[in-house]
Amino acid sequence: MASVCLQAFVVALTAPIVWKVRASQSALLPLGTWFDGYAGSLFPFFPWAVFFLLGVIVAFGVVQVLELGRSEPRAAFGLAAGGLLAALLAYVAFIQGHVLHSWYGPHELWHTSPLYVVFRAGAVLSGLGVLWLLEPLLRRRWQRGGRFERLLTTLSHRSLVAYVAHLLVLYGTPITLGLVHGGPTLSIAQASWVSAGLIAFTIAVVLVWEHAPAWYRTRFKRAGVAP
Repeated sequence: MASVCLQAFVVALTAPIVWKVRASQSALLPLGTWFDGYAGSLFPFFPWAVFFLLGVIVAFGVVQVLELGRSEPRAAFGLAAGGLLAALLAYVAFIQGHVLHSWYGPHELWHTSPLYVVFRAGAVLSGLGVLWLLEPLLRRRWQRGGRFERLLTTLSHRSLVAYVAHLLVLYGTPITLGLVHGGPTLSIAQASWVSAGLIAFTIAVVLVWEHAPAWYRTRFKRAGVAP
């Protein structure tokens, strides 16, 4: 696990340097497109691999907590508070003007800066900790059965479908434009409405993905045709 932590640390710190090389613009195009975003890659290895590696680290830590029988609420609160603190520190450093120009010179701040990585990772981990704290409440709610349980179960089983669906809406497809190309920067209120609509649309896609095959099978059977 120490090697995974080291890898995440190295990827986060070297991302601005890797992007400066612009490997995707060189003769190494097929390989370089994995390194930076200048050839259109939305999630290049630098720095996006950090979030995958952090997922491995957090998953390992959660398993250790459960196996050792430690207090789950305390661990969940620590994850939520620690993530929030990391995000706040990164944000405060940014608004104070500490954008690490002395380290890297001018660089692509919104994708490669370690401050951006820390802020995003901290926010995600804090959200995960909050969900962990809410798990007992949700578990009691699930035990009562009903539509809420079925919805959450479906969303958890089809999380990859939801993830891909929201990417297609945000960034587009070969034949459609994504929301990122739809106009000027939104206000907080506008972004909130768009986010709510995106969440509702994603849930609808998951439900269609889950239930449409069963609907078609039922229709074929009623018509006397094998699916």
